[in-house]
Amino acid sequence: MVLKPRKRKEQLESLFELHEQGMYRIAYAILHDEGQAEDAVMSAFERIVRCEGLPRRADSDDARRLCGSIVKSCAIDIYRKNARTWEREMLTGDATMQGTTMEPLKEDAPGFDEMVETLPVRYREVVVERFGNGLSIKETADKLGISEGNVRTRQHRAITVLRSIREEE
Repeated sequence: MVLKPRKRKEQLESLFELHEQGMYRIAYAILHDEGQAEDAVMSAFERIVRCEGLPRRADSDDARRLCGSIVKSCAIDIYRKNARTWEREMLTGDATMQGTTMEPLKEDAPGFDEMVETLPVRYREVVVERFGNGLSIKETADKLGISEGNVRTRQHRAITVLRSIREEE
């Protein structure tokens, strides 16, 4: 059943009023960033506007599930985009990613080796393979017998630990 434009507009406005805050909470729980959560909600509503079969009532469970699943999908898309951007910046050594707190983490910086030695073994292995031996994430995962996701996570956590060590000095 195709709704008349006026009725559809009212229905979309009603969906927005009822579900915007819940959708924001879902997006924020995934992204942990206010601006990106708002972007996810807006992207979700753009998808909903293009959706043909809207639930008849904005306060129905179907409408709540539709809004929740679409905003979750949008937030996950943004999260994955962030991860790809972060990884690309890490691999290229982009200065915008490094900033002043990352500067001492360059592998040729004085004290870098000593800081790496303080890392837990599982983080140290990843840092040595990735930065010391110049292996890719896939090559590191294959060599260490872990998943690529684990390599990314351990690399991220290692850098976080190294930053905190450097800031303490």
